[in-house]
Amino acid sequence: MVLSPMALGLVLVGTQGAIWGSIGILVLTFLTDLLDGFLARRWEVTSELGYLLDGVGDRASYLAALFICAYGVDLSLLVAYLVFFRDIALYAYRAFDDEWSNHIDKTRFWTKSYAFFLKAILIPSLVLAYMKLLGFLTLSPALQLFLSAIYWVFILYSYLSLWMVIRLYRS
Repeated sequence: MVLSPMALGLVLVGTQGAIWGSIGILVLTFLTDLLDGFLARRWEVTSELGYLLDGVGDRASYLAALFICAYGVDLSLLVAYLVFFRDIALYAYRAFDDEWSNHIDKTRFWTKSYAFFLKAILIPSLVLAYMKLLGFLTLSPALQLFLSAIYWVFILYSYLSLWMVIRLYRS
């Protein structure tokens, strides 16, 4: 949660060293998240607080990555905001539904598929953004349009998945 804003800040500094530092920080945050989840499952150590903190940490990393993508490949900040707002809406709904944990199995497909598609779009976008920021790549207008189209389709899917999750929570 603390390192993700640093990754974004380093990108905004704009020097080669700062951008490489940003890459290192994001890689570190994603690796520690994987390790944390693996260890929690292996040692069977779970808690409501741990679940909440893991989700907040994930969102902090994704938000930094989304804004780095928006900045690096000239995506609209609205795209990053809409992708992130879906998670805010879901967390808000869960806050008002005392029974939400009873519905996890029913909603697993939608939450897992959303996470998969987010990573499938975000990782290549981050690579392109960093390559552009480091001067290794120039994005053609056609590629930028293609990336924007992929994100807008993903936004439609993400709000469909949000609607389905809330619908399943209520059933």
